[in-house]
Amino acid sequence: MRRPTPPTLIAIAVMGAVGFVVLRILYRGVFGGASSGDTVLLSAPRLRLSGPLSHIVLFGPITLEGLTQAAMSALPFALVILAIGVVMALVDVRSLVFLIPRLRLGKRTFVALVIALSTLPALVETAKRTQYFATVRGISRKRILFVPFLEKTLERSVGIAKALHTRGVFSRLPRDSAESGVVVKCRNFAIPSRGVKDVSWGLSEGSMTLLTGETGAGKTSFLDAIAGVLEYPHAVPTSGSLVVSHDPSSVAYVPHDPQSLFLAGNVRDEIALGLVLRGMSRVEAHSLANRELERWGLSELSARHPAELSEGESVLVAIIAALVLKPRLLLVDEPLAVLDRARRTRLTAELDTYSAATQATVLMTDHGHITPGSWPGNVIQLGPRGVEDGPWVSPPADFPARRDVHGPEADVVLQVEGIEAFRGKKRLFQDVAIEIRRGHSVVVIGDNGVGKTTLLQTLFDACDSDPSRFSYVPTDPAEMFVAETLGEELAYTDRAQKLPHGFTLATLHSLLPGSWRHDVLERAQGTHPRDLSRGLQTAVAIAVQMSQKPLVLALDEPTRGLDSGAREALAEVLACVKETGTAILSASHDDDFVAGRHDHVLRLAEGSLLSVDGGDLHAEHRHP
Repeated sequence: MRRPTPPTLIAIAVMGAVGFVVLRILYRGVFGGASSGDTVLLSAPRLRLSGPLSHIVLFGPITLEGLTQAAMSALPFALVILAIGVVMALVDVRSLVFLIPRLRLGKRTFVALVIALSTLPALVETAKRTQYFATVRGISRKRILFVPFLEKTLERSVGIAKALHTRGVFSRLPRDSAESGVVVKCRNFAIPSRGVKDVSWGLSEGSMTLLTGETGAGKTSFLDAIAGVLEYPHAVPTSGSLVVSHDPSSVAYVPHDPQSLFLAGNVRDEIALGLVLRGMSRVEAHSLANRELERWGLSELSARHPAELSEGESVLVAIIAALVLKPRLLLVDEPLAVLDRARRTRLTAELDTYSAATQATVLMTDHGHITPGSWPGNVIQLGPRGVEDGPWVSPPADFPARRDVHGPEADVVLQVEGIEAFRGKKRLFQDVAIEIRRGHSVVVIGDNGVGKTTLLQTLFDACDSDPSRFSYVPTDPAEMFVAETLGEELAYTDRAQKLPHGFTLATLHSLLPGSWRHDVLERAQGTHPRDLSRGLQTAVAIAVQMSQKPLVLALDEPTRGLDSGAREALAEVLACVKETGTAILSASHDDDFVAGRHDHVLRLAEGSLLSVDGGDLHAEHRHP
């Protein structure tokens, strides 16, 4: 999360201090503790509770002296709250993690303090993001946001704990030894709640292995188990055995959401942190971090806050931070989905070079963003029969042939000119114009970090944050959800939009291909929306936003986390959306998705938005 500005932190501290004093006064007034003194301000009758609470007396006279005493008793605590806020405004508490290696006593207590203090600034950004996506959904009742706010806060705390675990903050005993030359050995290993079944398999030392499988097969959970973080934040039952021969300090893990692991206040510190935690001086660690950023062509990111990175930049920074630690086992969960083509090729080559030079073992998951022939190593698949050789291949689609449907008149539904956006002091784009017609599909492509996500958000703002004009589904659809089960999520959308009961569920059913409908019916009553497969999450988020009857539906990296079969199903979903007359605007790095049936493909580069043939954008729309 981006660190809030010092004025924001001080303002929050002042409000917290004043709020504590006010609550203290109210507490004394309600429980009869503000009645001392002679200057009576309010004379309320005393009320004694009954039964086991008969010793409690509520209300009574409220005096000026009593209120003054209550305020004075709260003052020391209020000053502590204010002091903490001022310190946090002047010093980025994330830098405290660099002190951990120097501690000889109380390391665990200090780590708990670092987690707590690092979470506090994130609360502000979490609150902002929760509020923002409520606006994206058109939610006006703010009480419903309390639960998702708590969920996201807990997820951030869990991410910090995972980051400290994977970076070797605590001394841990080596794991059991596997057989010679084998890094990971599984015997009938299973994670029943995550769909991982009967894995009997070994990962050879020094190998490059690509793990494939359909969406929801449990690849991420399998990597979590190997990395030793499966049980964050709670125990997950497993059966069989999984043995990793390397000490945990020589295992590096880059999850599919590396932002959750970032602890430092800038990219250079983030890369240097693991080195400092392992004993290197901060100066040496910074020097090495700068050299690696330069080698990867990412020097401009050095001073940037991790929260200001794009999805692709975050993945690259996390991988660099892992590689500088020289791990013997590197686990990477689907990094290619958010990288442009050039960086996918570069990353694959870098991993191959690192493995060959150090005899390290690399295990990476992917959903078809690299062909098996271009992967320099083994390709395996995870499925109902455990791990098998060869890539996972999607079964033939069972979708009925799509009939030609006479589309609506292609009149203009969105026309925006002269928009610009900045990331910090850097201008991402300026004087951008875009025109979209009813029922059309437009996809925006571009290198990592050029501002595709920012473009979608800027267009939403340009439409007066009106989801009935421009509805937006982020790259992480879970950001949209506010309820605790899928059924409640759909029902809440009906109530919030004043729709007939069951309308959003019917919309979801009409969008889903037949192969997914049964899954939705099975899960609708009790499954949390965040626990659905990525493909279903995207479909649910689209159905929720379609309840707004938008003119334009914007999708950010809609195929991320989807296997080839799920991508075909999503294409069917989007075809149904277009038939309703809603236009679709997507941002994507997925070559197969971009090569699909779109009316226009636009490239965002060097601050400008142009058609892929280099022509004028408006000219392209005038001559489709």
